[in-house]
Amino acid sequence: MQVKDFTIILKSVIIAGIIVALLTIPVQTSAEVVTTSVNIPYGGGFNPVLLCTWIEDETINLEDGDPDHILTGSQFYPEPGYDKSRNFSIYTIVFDEENGGDVILTSSEIYKPLNSFSGGEYYQSITFANEGSGTTQLAKLIEAYESGLITFNENSSFDETNYRLSKGTGSLWTGQLNLPSCMPAGNYTIIMRCIDQSNNPSDELTGGFEYLPLGCIESDFNSVNYKSTIVKVNKWITGNSIFNINDGYPTVRNTGNIPIKISLNQDDMNFGKNSKGLWNVLFDTRLGNNGTEINYLPEEDVTIPEKLMPCKTESLDFSIHILSGFPGDVHSGIMILGFEDAI
Repeated sequence: MQVKDFTIILKSVIIAGIIVALLTIPVQTSAEVVTTSVNIPYGGGFNPVLLCTWIEDETINLEDGDPDHILTGSQFYPEPGYDKSRNFSIYTIVFDEENGGDVILTSSEIYKPLNSFSGGEYYQSITFANEGSGTTQLAKLIEAYESGLITFNENSSFDETNYRLSKGTGSLWTGQLNLPSCMPAGNYTIIMRCIDQSNNPSDELTGGFEYLPLGCIESDFNSVNYKSTIVKVNKWITGNSIFNINDGYPTVRNTGNIPIKISLNQDDMNFGKNSKGLWNVLFDTRLGNNGTEINYLPEEDVTIPEKLMPCKTESLDFSIHILSGFPGDVHSGIMILGFEDAI
């Protein structure tokens, strides 16, 4: 009889426990914010050290912007032309005591120049490959040092770096950078970091290079045909922003790495001057749909005030206003299309 009572009591306790458990389960009626966390601990041993860094191009002089190495650091010109780019190699030498060096990751962040047309924004990250140490790596270091390209950390020097690379406790790491030619001119910043197998990070090492300014434009037309027009009527030929060679719609694009302004000079197309010495023809131009309309005379140097930024394509409109002429006449002339730097 006692066992039976105990069984009844046990069942009652279990049922009561289930009811309590059901009553204490949280009920979610809306979105809930759940926090997350993680910790990456430092390991033992020594921190790796970035001894130096430099960047070079594919030319025989390592930098086409200063081939005689008069200036310190690296200077490069962009490759002129639409959709062109340059390839560069970034080098760093990493020193680590453990096992001749147990660095597992070296990387860098590239930042754009800080100037009137570039805000110093982050551009991209690069992961490096370990090239090891040896005579080839030593030769790369010596060549770059003699060319004045290398930035050492504040506690390092060429002698120490050369020693570490010779002893095998230093390794040469290489990263590849492809830079479009219309990326803004100026001084780029490279921030280097590395980490070893014990999660020990190095101090940052900052390097960089100068992308030299180069103005360059391309147009999709080699003639402007005003077609048929009558005297004392302003006749416009409008362009578009689609770059299509000789489609009849003038277009221009900036293929350099600095802002530019379009300039031009046009002859009188043999309309000449009247008896008072005034031209018998006038011209207009504008850049883009909402650009400033510029009136100009034959043989006058004209600069359109709007800037055309690197990598940008825009329409270019032209007009002719004949003040005096004879029906049936056919006139032709020459227009010189150019640009001015607008940094």
